[in-house]
Amino acid sequence: MCENHTDILMWSHYADCHRGICLEFTIDPSNNDFIMKNSPDDIARDRVEYSKDDYLPEVDFSDQKTIRDGLVASVFTKSKKWTYEHEWRFNDLNGPGIHSFEPHFLTGVILGCNCHIDEAMTKEVSSWIQNYEQKNGVKINKMKAEVSLDKFSLNIVPMIQ
Repeated sequence: MCENHTDILMWSHYADCHRGICLEFTIDPSNNDFIMKNSPDDIARDRVEYSKDDYLPEVDFSDQKTIRDGLVASVFTKSKKWTYEHEWRFNDLNGPGIHSFEPHFLTGVILGCNCHIDEAMTKEVSSWIQNYEQKNGVKINKMKAEVSLDKFSLNIVPMIQ
């Protein structure tokens, strides 16, 4: 997750060269209620730290008391070259898996500027979102990224239905 949904590099790196989608979540960083209440307690959530000197965090595998903290630090540390991402991570310390989130945190769906879908697919996406809204009592903004004509950036605009 990142803090800026208009970053061109983020769309290029993580959304299949702008052909994918972005889910917009609105969360309070000081509140840990994003993950569903029935999820394991071993989910770590935090802003990624960017190493000032590009050294990896040290993990003392001989000390059982600090090994977990060292592994968590490793998961939440990246090279300073990635600072522009303003990334947040959610990691299940028990291993990979699928986790749900509280429905009211999902506030938008953004199609990438190269996400060319036909009318039938647009209706299908809109129908899925409408069903999700009705089932969960929420409102989701349907948007599309467009290339700015005067800056090296993206504009996020409402999706025409």
